[in-house]
Amino acid sequence: MSKSSFSKAIGITAVFLLSQAFFASAQAVPEDYVQRMETLNDQAVRQHAEAEGKAVPAVEDYRFGMKMDVAKVIHVTPTASANLCGNVPKLMSYEDSTGELKSIRYTVNGNCRNER
Repeated sequence: MSKSSFSKAIGITAVFLLSQAFFASAQAVPEDYVQRMETLNDQAVRQHAEAEGKAVPAVEDYRFGMKMDVAKVIHVTPTASANLCGNVPKLMSYEDSTGELKSIRYTVNGNCRNER
């Protein structure tokens, strides 16, 4: 193997290994985790809505700069025990100052073991 071929092979190997490390740290949040959190939030909101005689709200995605009128927090999905890296979806359900129930989906940093 010539010197330039060897250098090229080393370069390609380095790029491959670095890309694998990048993709390993950018793992997607498992769908079953997202489903469990949505179910937890839905149960809490339904229970509160039934007790208060209110409609169950549809989940709305948070947008930057969105005005939020939070008078009372009903439920926030946990992330502390998730041990997930990267961006993790979270839900918060609340009553606004008029008593209307709302649910917002937003993103937080996960609790990755190597980020503590």
